[in-house]
Amino acid sequence: MTDSIKSLLIFIIILAITGAAVGGAYYVAVELPQQKAIEENPPANPTEIDVQCNVCKSNCKYETNYNGCMATCALLFCAG
Repeated sequence: MTDSIKSLLIFIIILAITGAAVGGAYYVAVELPQQKAIEENPPANPTEIDVQCNVCKSNCKYETNYNGCMATCALLFCAG
């Protein structure tokens, strides 16, 4: 191998090691804390009342009296 090819090969290896180190540091500093925060506060599954409330509100877009429909939904399903 010529000296220029050896130098290029060494440069590529150093670049790969540096990229792996920077990627690992980013993972530990940014991604891992976000994943742990999500694990500590998982989203709650909706209850049957929440589902009924959302269905009722979704159906209100087809009603002529939208505000009245939303008020009915609030009284019947979304009172919680």
